[in-house]
Amino acid sequence: METNALSEKESLELITRMIQNTRTNMEHGGGKLFLLWGYDGLIISLLVYFLLKQTGNPEVQFLFWLIPLIGYTLMFLFLRKKAKPITTYVDKSIGHIWLTLGVGFMLTPLMLIWVDIPVIFFVSLLMGIGVGISGFMIGIQSIRNLGFLGMLFSCLLLFVKGPEIIPAFCITILTCMILPGYILNRKSAKIKENV
Repeated sequence: METNALSEKESLELITRMIQNTRTNMEHGGGKLFLLWGYDGLIISLLVYFLLKQTGNPEVQFLFWLIPLIGYTLMFLFLRKKAKPITTYVDKSIGHIWLTLGVGFMLTPLMLIWVDIPVIFFVSLLMGIGVGISGFMIGIQSIRNLGFLGMLFSCLLLFVKGPEIIPAFCITILTCMILPGYILNRKSAKIKENV
């Protein structure tokens, strides 16, 4: 069996091409996913906050479960219609990172059954981490920095008490999901203009 060994230059070119393909894939569809999850989280959070302020009933917070229910449904519908680009190792890695964080997003509120924890803090922190890692992997500094900013905001949430934590959480959603979505969409539009 023959093996084709790549020279150092060819290896670097291959890695560079893989990263560029991932960046292009992320720019073409990633912005929509960030916006989908961002607006989903923002609208549901504001709904919960409004109902909590109006009724004073803490059980309205169960409506937060609408975020994954609506988000995964819309994501499934969006991805089903989307043409499948060439998937690189970095694409798969980003997908696996967000899948792992998604499990964390789901498990964190379930932990309330046993331990009183600041759920919104952990969800915000995981969101910031995911955005920061994604920004690093696709090489977009502004997205990486927004992830860092989201992590900082999540720490500040520890100092906000009562229902007012929800609008503060919305700032993290804007920072970590909606702004990166618009950045990716803008980059995608520039790529389409140049083609």
